[in-house]
Amino acid sequence: MDAFELPKNLLAEVSSHAEREYPNECCGMILVERDSGDWRVRACENAQDRYHAIDPNQFPRTSMNAYFFDSKEVVAIDRELRERGEKIYAIYHSHPDADAYFSKEDSLRAVMDGEAIYPDAAQLVLGVENGSVHETAAFRWCELGKSFERVDVRLVHAG
Repeated sequence: MDAFELPKNLLAEVSSHAEREYPNECCGMILVERDSGDWRVRACENAQDRYHAIDPNQFPRTSMNAYFFDSKEVVAIDRELRERGEKIYAIYHSHPDADAYFSKEDSLRAVMDGEAIYPDAAQLVLGVENGSVHETAAFRWCELGKSFERVDVRLVHAG
């Protein structure tokens, strides 16, 4: 599987987001413009606590150990993608006081009926310890195995 290439400045921006949100999980997307190749980070609200307060049975976790994109924000992002000619390059989130791995819960959120919801988007996970990012890992959908497989992260200069 191909390595996950990420401009250094975007990793710095995503890491800063993760550190600001600590001890809660952060979440967002890395978007790329289809024609120009311009990148941008789209930080999102972690709506997990709001949904947990409304329905703790369906959403038993809090933002300290889970993330959730609000459906209204997903609709807004979809509109932005169309208007700006962008695509989702990666979906990211952090693991406070844990390593950067793709958990069973992460997989449950990223897969529906055995297929990745965003099969072309990598999943980027940041391990955050005591408020500082200490590990970054990327995962890509493997159609053959119907699972997310870890791939190397290669930092590049923005083009």
